[in-house]
Amino acid sequence: MQNNHTTVRTSRQWKDTVGVSKLEFHSLVSIFKNSYELKFGISLEEKIKNIGLKNAVFLSYEDIVFFGLYQLKNHLVFGSLGFTFGTDGSNAQRTFKMFIEVISYGLKEEGAMPMRTFSSVAELQELVNKAEDITIDGFEIPIQRPENQKLNKGTYSGKKKRHMIKGLVFSNCLKRIIFLSSIFLGSKHDYSILKEVCDPKYAWFQYCTVRLDLGFKGFKTEYMYDKVSMPYPKKRVKKGEPKFEFTPEQKEYNREQSRIRVGVEHSIGGMKRYRI
Repeated sequence: MQNNHTTVRTSRQWKDTVGVSKLEFHSLVSIFKNSYELKFGISLEEKIKNIGLKNAVFLSYEDIVFFGLYQLKNHLVFGSLGFTFGTDGSNAQRTFKMFIEVISYGLKEEGAMPMRTFSSVAELQELVNKAEDITIDGFEIPIQRPENQKLNKGTYSGKKKRHMIKGLVFSNCLKRIIFLSSIFLGSKHDYSILKEVCDPKYAWFQYCTVRLDLGFKGFKTEYMYDKVSMPYPKKRVKKGEPKFEFTPEQKEYNREQSRIRVGVEHSIGGMKRYRI
């Protein structure tokens, strides 16, 4: 094998190659190992020994996890990926597919996979109320300009001045994404997406604190909630009037909200790092 985890020397190289620290990498290896043996009923070492894979490229759990994370981070075509790791494209594709199946199963068992759909109002209510303190924010992903005229218009984001798709994330205070919505067209406003995903007539957030940015201004009047935190908006003034200034208390409140809300931005960044 030409490249594996043993060739990575520095913390910067860990981030550049697989997007996680060395400690996080070995934590994922442990999850992958347990899931692999549970799913296949045999260890990787025993499988290689029994089948007699003399030319096996991936000889350890570390090799497979490093390979899988490297592909998620760099998104190579399988022929190039295989060449990078000293194998062919077909084997690279099979191994990557197996990695995704096993690690997804393991993360789901650990409770680390975000909810994508819910079968009832109560199911999502239980999730957000268990978190107690959630941050809701939108995310956008750039796409190529669609040929279809209707999609061309629908995906164009006036804010970003390019074609996008977007969705919502619910993140807890540990920077973990607990819910990831389906994808919407880039022209759709974040608050409109929230109302489509979580109909205001239901008490989704009745027992939790919700943190929002100014893109969700109508939330306080339309939703039921325990507590909502939103920064003070900067007010517009007419020409000739004195420039608007926040009070010291408002400035401190907005700074505190920014310090807390940056966690969801890190969550979204981690998601985009692997092109999820």
